[in-house]
Amino acid sequence: MCMLVGVSSSGNVWCGVMSPRLAVRANHSSMYDVRRAMQGTVNHQKSINVWGCFSWKGVGDLHWVKGILTGPEYRKILIHHMVPSANRLNPEGFIFQQDNDPKHTSNVVKKYLQNKKIEVMNWPAQKCLTLHV
Repeated sequence: MCMLVGVSSSGNVWCGVMSPRLAVRANHSSMYDVRRAMQGTVNHQKSINVWGCFSWKGVGDLHWVKGILTGPEYRKILIHHMVPSANRLNPEGFIFQQDNDPKHTSNVVKKYLQNKKIEVMNWPAQKCLTLHV
């Protein structure tokens, strides 16, 4: 499965999973004029960071991340976007999957997930393989 995220010509953010039929717009609380937010510099192209989630039942929230994401900020995203989306899409329960980015494995995030008894899928660390011939 692949999460698709885009920006329309009017500046609205949309997301979908492998099919235009599933494309949804971000909720009104996270709607921004993306064109104003995307300001490039001499050394860097224009870009935005978003957090989104999906399951086989559909797409969840899409949240615009302003600035640098930290562990405490990521925890807020889990509280306000991941948990409500997961409960809405999978009321019978879910297993949360994320990679091993330092903000995902920070103590504040680990404690939150443990306290809320959210099952997290084990994910191997990404390692580069060097072949010696």
